[in-house]
Amino acid sequence: MATWSGPSGRLNVGSPRRRARSTYVAVVAATVLASIGLVAAPAHAAAPPPVLVSVTPPSAAVTPGAAYSADFAVADRASLGTAELTWYNPVGRSRTVAQWSGDAGAPAPVPAKATLPASSANGSYMLESVTLREKDGDTARYYYNGVLVVTTGGATTTTTHGLPMSAWTLSVAGGTADYDAPHLTSIGYATTPTTAGTEYTVTFAATDASGPVSLTMWFERSPGSVTLKAGAHASGPTTSTVSFPAWGTWIPTTIRVSDTKGNYADWEPSSSAWVDSWGRRTSGIVAYDALTAVVKPAAPAARIDATPSAARVILSQTLEAKEVGTSYTITAMPSGATRQVVPAALQSDVRLAIPRGVPQTITVTATSSAGNSSSVSRVVTSLPSRSIAVVSDATRDGLPDIFAKSLDVYPWSPTCWVYPTNGKGTFRTPLQFDYCDAPQVGPSELADYWPPGSLLLVDNVLTVRYANGGGHNLGSGWGTMRFVDGARDFSGDGLPDILAVTATGDLRLYRGKPGGQIQPGVVINRGWGAFHTFMAVGDFDGDHKNDLAASDASGRMTLFRGNGAGGFLGTRSLGAGWQSFGAVIAARDFDGDGKQDLAAITMTGQLILYRGNGAGGFLGTRSLGYGWHKFF
Repeated sequence: MATWSGPSGRLNVGSPRRRARSTYVAVVAATVLASIGLVAAPAHAAAPPPVLVSVTPPSAAVTPGAAYSADFAVADRASLGTAELTWYNPVGRSRTVAQWSGDAGAPAPVPAKATLPASSANGSYMLESVTLREKDGDTARYYYNGVLVVTTGGATTTTTHGLPMSAWTLSVAGGTADYDAPHLTSIGYATTPTTAGTEYTVTFAATDASGPVSLTMWFERSPGSVTLKAGAHASGPTTSTVSFPAWGTWIPTTIRVSDTKGNYADWEPSSSAWVDSWGRRTSGIVAYDALTAVVKPAAPAARIDATPSAARVILSQTLEAKEVGTSYTITAMPSGATRQVVPAALQSDVRLAIPRGVPQTITVTATSSAGNSSSVSRVVTSLPSRSIAVVSDATRDGLPDIFAKSLDVYPWSPTCWVYPTNGKGTFRTPLQFDYCDAPQVGPSELADYWPPGSLLLVDNVLTVRYANGGGHNLGSGWGTMRFVDGARDFSGDGLPDILAVTATGDLRLYRGKPGGQIQPGVVINRGWGAFHTFMAVGDFDGDHKNDLAASDASGRMTLFRGNGAGGFLGTRSLGAGWQSFGAVIAARDFDGDGKQDLAAITMTGQLILYRGNGAGGFLGTRSLGYGWHKFF
């Protein structure tokens, strides 16, 4: 049975089986008729989807979180099933979709309804797209840029439309979501930047309803032959800090203010405008020139020491200082010697020739076209090296050994080499000893000490270092001493003493105490400030009392014969010509003949043994090899 229903007057067949059979019969009949040329085969012609005519947004602004409706009109709406109207605001990436669904009706506008998300941003929303979908699935999508995409029967066609979608905007107001960037009202330096590597404070003020505001800045250096950048980063609600890594003129390239919600605005000097995180531009004024910083080099990181013929300056610089070609001026006064260097490495060993025996103030200054740094200086005196010492027995074989401290460009972490002897004036394989520097700033000198094989490290703090790496301190304030030596009993009480020459030339005796400590020093003689070498040489003249030896600027060596009670019996000459050596050393009984010896190293590195005769003189000399000048 068939019945009529619906406004279109469709015929509804009574049963599915009857409908299927009727369809089958019709198709077969049509096929047969077509085959004999009586009827043409039917072709499927899909009807076009509905056509969008207009959209009418709400007349009043919509509040986020509220419901709203927007009217739209289409032509040929008979088969329309659903519609979606999508509005978009790039602020907060806010989007809202109004939807309609229903049955066929008149072509008059019908409402599409939605509830605006509570997180939506205030402002104007563009109609991004309108999607009309038929009940059979065919669609027509209208885009704000004039593109129309039609899908019919599974096939998609892209054309254009001329609808004024840009005029159909949705207005949103009254929302509480924060999508507004902070507003900077003032900015400047708490202290004008002047020096590279120093941290400076940037102060600022800004307004924002959502809470604290932070500021970040980016700088670039001029001249631009080397690409360097610096940044100021927020350290408080009203301050940022910045440190410029090298000298030069640092120009801010970007200023950013941001809030706790992630909103920010960047100052663009090229357009004199603020651009926020959503692309909105606002005009503004920033005292840009006042944020340009002209900074000088940082004070040099320089370790200053003296060698037998020169002042030694070890310069350490940052990678940025090296890249910009920082120059350093080294001067010596009163000699007037000067040297200008541009180190090509991060650590550099620079020597400045100075007269021997005359105290010199060595000053190091970093220079640049932006100005000069503050200077570092130290008073040093060029004397024979004391980075080499003979000790009684470091290897526990009953024979004296040589300690020699390396002089690489990392002197604050030096290495000592122990050269064991064979009792015949020659050496076995050297050993590395990693405990030959005191833990203070400044160069440590080496000297023989007790217990056997120990090393006396002379720095501001006097340190005894044992052969096994242990040790103990003997007090501070030794950095001003001209000479320090020990390991011998000079006072006659059976304990090893320390003897030192002060900067004013006083000879002081520090008697040993049980347990390895020393008593306060007492002056036992004066006038020792003119000597260039000073050594506790043991019983050099064979009278069973320990002696001292010292040489002056003219090269005369004098033996000061000890009386065994902390004084002297008299003096004896040990010859001339000692001023040409780079080091002179008390060598103990180095050749195993029972008599105390001396040793000296030439400026070209030859180690010469001066064999004592046990009566205050020498038997002769013997060469002990070359290459020792690398230690001074």
